[in-house]
Amino acid sequence: MKKKRLLAGIIIVILASIFANMVFAGNPIRLFVNGQSETTTNNNAKQDEIQSSIGEIIPQEKTDNTVSGEIVKEFSSIADFNHDGVKETAKVVAFDDGQYFELQICDSEENILWKAEAATVHVGWLSLFLCQSDGADYLLRYTPYMSQGMCHYQYDLFYLDSSGNEIIVDSSSVDFDINFGSLVHLSFNTDEIAAFMNEVNDYLENSVVLLNTDGNLKFEDESHLKDTLWWLDDEDGFTYDKTANLSDILAAYKEYRESR
Repeated sequence: MKKKRLLAGIIIVILASIFANMVFAGNPIRLFVNGQSETTTNNNAKQDEIQSSIGEIIPQEKTDNTVSGEIVKEFSSIADFNHDGVKETAKVVAFDDGQYFELQICDSEENILWKAEAATVHVGWLSLFLCQSDGADYLLRYTPYMSQGMCHYQYDLFYLDSSGNEIIVDSSSVDFDINFGSLVHLSFNTDEIAAFMNEVNDYLENSVVLLNTDGNLKFEDESHLKDTLWWLDDEDGFTYDKTANLSDILAAYKEYRESR
């Protein structure tokens, strides 16, 4: 009896250790509920995780001010990003033959007030825009992130204070997935997705691209920016009227995917 208790105790310790390692490593944990499996992930803040990943994928020495990069695009005195009455300049600097990029917002004396890094690899994708709203200039950060069909779309509209800190004036996000017919499929709320996309497209309509490394975010008309959700056109056999209401398009897409 003592040996059985000892063996049971050892097994419990081993299982607890495996579980803890999975949690702290951020690996998916598969739980079985009523005979079906559900996948959860230790992920408290998706956007912070994405931004953290971007920072990890881009070596700091690549974007350090002491390292020389190549200015590939410059918008001289393009906008008043810190709302002090004086327009700032936006520069796109490339490093390592265009593998890494940095958007710099500079004052009239070439001092960098704010900067953001991006990369051409998937985990480093980032899109930044000059957005004009209610007669004022803002930066718009848009990250329509997808990994293995799991999506976290977020935008942040902000300006800079005198110290270069971000002052967020509007922000929103939506989570969904397109893993229809899979045990890992969680949600696809057409109304929530449509509402978010209508919001971000309203901002994009009044925006100019400053830096975009997102390989899936393409704009048919650079003078009228709009995210048309690339994965709608990527689904074999699915056709739709692009002039239709987005909620109706998403509902038709959902019905098509669920019927297969």
